[in-house]
Amino acid sequence: MEHGGTANCGSNAVLDMYKIYRDRAVFPVEEPDWVCIKNQTSTDVSQIVLSNIVPPGVYIQPFQDYFLPAMVAYDQALIGFKRSLQLSYSCKEVNSKTLVAFKDGACVGFGTIKESCLGAEG
Repeated sequence: MEHGGTANCGSNAVLDMYKIYRDRAVFPVEEPDWVCIKNQTSTDVSQIVLSNIVPPGVYIQPFQDYFLPAMVAYDQALIGFKRSLQLSYSCKEVNSKTLVAFKDGACVGFGTIKESCLGAEG
């Protein structure tokens, strides 16, 4: 929490990890009455906007544990801090599938399809 300074912070964790994140970060306020609404959007969601064209030199692989260091490095470059444990748990969540994109040996993206995703089929 040190990097957050005096800014407001929130936790958005998978249910199994919620209390661990809350307790490690020492959140002083816990809002027990919030309701989580998954996948709510004001616009239509459609897979039509997705492309099946992979850029030259990019290879997409199903998640493997040994991809985590490359994924963490990529993620940290985007957001500014390490989320090693969070990524590991997210990628290993039951009924989910993570794909990782590599180019020239470096992770250039990843995404996870979870059971809660709109229209996702196993």
